[in-house]
Amino acid sequence: MHIKDVCLLHQLQAFFGGQGTLTTTSKVGRYTIVGISDIINLLIPHFNQYPLQSAKVIDYELWKSCILIMQSLGHLTLEGLQQIVALKSVLNFGLSVLLRTAFPYLPTITRPAYLPSLVALHPNAGKWIYYG
Repeated sequence: MHIKDVCLLHQLQAFFGGQGTLTTTSKVGRYTIVGISDIINLLIPHFNQYPLQSAKVIDYELWKSCILIMQSLGHLTLEGLQQIVALKSVLNFGLSVLLRTAFPYLPTITRPAYLPSLVALHPNAGKWIYYG
């Protein structure tokens, strides 16, 4: 996010109980949560309760599947790692040349189609207090 809006990242970090890391450069602010327990206990419940309202929900569901494989330590097995790489193949930009070379025989996964949600947004959704 542009550095002029870094106060929003501080609010986001506060919303998630101070978890995660906020880093800045002279031009960019970035908020990251990388701990598997924080992802499982904070991010996934939040996005399950307040689903994304765009095609990005497909990427979220694919990413969440990878996290759940990791939670069960499946990523430590060849089969689990292959499942994660196969999911990555239909996530965002797909696989890099390096991953395609390293995993030439992955199971085929079809990217799910986007079906817009018919659930109405909460009337207060998206109303942040801006202290800028």
